[in-house]
Amino acid sequence: KPRRNVMKILAQMPEDPLQYVEALEDAEMELERMDRNTMRISEIISEMMEYYQMNQTIQQETIDLNHVIQTDASILKADMDIKHSIQLDMDLHEDPLPINARANEISQIFMNLVTNARDALMQADKKEITVRSGVTGLNGNDTAWFEVEDCGPGIPDHIVERFGEPFVSSKQNDAEARKRGSGTGLGIYMVKQILNKLNGDLRLETKPGRTLFRISFPLDTDADMQDVA
Repeated sequence: KPRRNVMKILAQMPEDPLQYVEALEDAEMELERMDRNTMRISEIISEMMEYYQMNQTIQQETIDLNHVIQTDASILKADMDIKHSIQLDMDLHEDPLPINARANEISQIFMNLVTNARDALMQADKKEITVRSGVTGLNGNDTAWFEVEDCGPGIPDHIVERFGEPFVSSKQNDAEARKRGSGTGLGIYMVKQILNKLNGDLRLETKPGRTLFRISFPLDTDADMQDVA
């Protein structure tokens, strides 16, 4: 799109010398903006690669999905309640949910989904986020899952069709989200990369007034619960 903007400016070059100079200045400003955006994208990709390489040094282990979610939720609750007047409800499975993963990667997924839900509720009258977890039998295999549900406006169809692609976001034009560090379109992309590595799955349901993300992992049925982190 920025390149088309430059070509449009150049195609409309006037014959008047003064207007010609102004058109060139507009084209130069557009090119500078493209350079800044390209540099920012390069920085984001570099940060992603550093994070990925850092995680390779941390071994996967059997962890309790509930414990990771509960720990992260306790950190987020104060921010949700005090700063944003958002109610964060927890409905977790009564038993531990052992999965084979890295705790910091599960935290990244959970934090990303809750942050997205928070952003969706910024202009909503009702501000509630519900986090649930459980176990489901699927084709003979047990699956541990958690889900994050909000009562925001939902995700537009044209975004859902490309959801998970890098730099695709429903918050791209949200200046406030940008200030909070959201809206890059890389959060769900990174979530999908982690899930691919862990044989996990993401399911999205969205409509006006309700958006739900469910994240599933193979349940480690051989785990000794005394050794679960």
